[in-house]
Amino acid sequence: MNYPMTLALLLLCLLFTAIGQVFPTSLDHFALFTGAPLRHAGLTLITSLFLHGGWNHLFGNAILLLLFGRAFEHASGPKSLALLFLLGGITGSLAHTFTDATHNSLLMGSSAGVLATLVFVVIALPQARVGGIGPLSATFPARSFALIYGTISLLGLATQHFVLPHLTPLLARSPATLTTLLDSLLRSQEHVAIASHVGGATIGIVAGFFARMRSP
Repeated sequence: MNYPMTLALLLLCLLFTAIGQVFPTSLDHFALFTGAPLRHAGLTLITSLFLHGGWNHLFGNAILLLLFGRAFEHASGPKSLALLFLLGGITGSLAHTFTDATHNSLLMGSSAGVLATLVFVVIALPQARVGGIGPLSATFPARSFALIYGTISLLGLATQHFVLPHLTPLLARSPATLTTLLDSLLRSQEHVAIASHVGGATIGIVAGFFARMRSP
């Protein structure tokens, strides 16, 4: 089966991210500025969902979208996938905007839309399986895959808030290589928009339970 919307969303992410990497100044035009979320007639609420700060940022979201987007599209169709992705992404962006104390930051990435899709599949499609792509020829229960992903993400957040900050004083007394490693770990976690992730996941929860109530 073809998955036109999943592929279309992936291509848009690839296109906007490539433009951002080749023309860094375009980030100011396509990313969401929390101090003015409705600038450019509100279009940045959408363009920011496809823009990523780097290829590593894009890679993780692309894998999850490819796996869970296909499962969703197979069950609910391409239009529903586009609607859920956009609704989850925009809700996540607004959640981050309202909780950003600085009101002076740029937000980009499809994490909120991807999480809305992932959570929906877990709740509304309990028998769904993901995988069967390239080297990942085997398929796995979507819920098991999501559980592993969620566990890793929570461990990352715990490390960010409770472990790495306590290691900061050691940087001054650490060898140069270790100092660079710890500093990069700290910086990599600085820009995780937690409120955006929560907003996207919330849309997935609401839509997922609504779909379950409507199913026979």
